[in-house]
Amino acid sequence: MGRAPRWKRKSDGSMSLIAADAAKTVLALFNTTGVFKSPANSHLHIQTTDDDKNVRIQSRSYASTSGEFSAIQIKPNITTTGTVTLYGIECSPRFANAVGGNTLVGIRSTPILKGTSGTLTGDVRVFQAELTDENAAGRTIDGVVSMMWCWHQLAGHTFTGGIYVMDLRTAGGGSNWTGFVNVQASGAGGFTVSSDGMFKNPDADQEAGFVTITIAGTDYEMAFWASS
Repeated sequence: MGRAPRWKRKSDGSMSLIAADAAKTVLALFNTTGVFKSPANSHLHIQTTDDDKNVRIQSRSYASTSGEFSAIQIKPNITTTGTVTLYGIECSPRFANAVGGNTLVGIRSTPILKGTSGTLTGDVRVFQAELTDENAAGRTIDGVVSMMWCWHQLAGHTFTGGIYVMDLRTAGGGSNWTGFVNVQASGAGGFTVSSDGMFKNPDADQEAGFVTITIAGTDYEMAFWASS
């Protein structure tokens, strides 16, 4: 039977998990700051052995009655000017070549209201997109600023159900959708309430194009007019 990895304490108080052959550090634990680090020139790999088990982080109960909490925080920080592109989280599940299956989902967010009682004085949001600065102008952003960026690069496969930017499902349970979008005030997000305030007159001017919306398998067209 081979030797198991062993822990080694360093002079600075930190501990390292050393491989059985003592050839490399498997994992470094810094007690003074509570930080796990991978060995130099190596990714930090965390994997389960069984397919039906997952990696669980902060799956615990919170007993606090006030405050605001974040279960997981990820804040990478670029500190040197260059041409870096930074992704906070990259998630890329996949089906291997020549392998079929059922459904492929990149990210699934499923907040849940347990039980039948308990009043929330705020909102319920499945996704919350916030883009902020430090309330001081001066930067130049040459590209587009957006809350959601959608793109696909798919070859000529067979897509029986079609390809859409958004797939709106029939509501489950006992509550129907109230509407498609809730706009806080006229003019916000490009939604304006105005009598005869459009660039063109829909009754007299030719439309410039349309958006296709599929409802229950039937395509409907929503016309729009150009500003000039």
